[in-house]
Amino acid sequence: MTAPAGGRPVGPNVRRLIVAKMSRDAVPPGGGLADAVRFLASGGLGEAAARAQAWAFGAVDAVRASPGWAGRGDEEIAGEILRRADAKGARGPGGP
Repeated sequence: MTAPAGGRPVGPNVRRLIVAKMSRDAVPPGGGLADAVRFLASGGLGEAAARAQAWAFGAVDAVRASPGWAGRGDEEIAGEILRRADAKGARGPGGP
């Protein structure tokens, strides 16, 4: 695990959640290669990663605040978010 500037550890599930968010931002539903190229050429990957990380931890915190999730770790919650997204097909085939 690595700790970002905010000090919160980023394990494999949290990292996958961040990458999934960045992927969706880079290529929105219905988007394509042009969207991906535009995203990569924008030069703002660091900013995009920071926004995706903030979103991921926000999602984890929102789940933790809901009934039945208090006391669970970031990794467990991020893993459940990813599992449910996969079950809905929200991340598409071969998602992160």
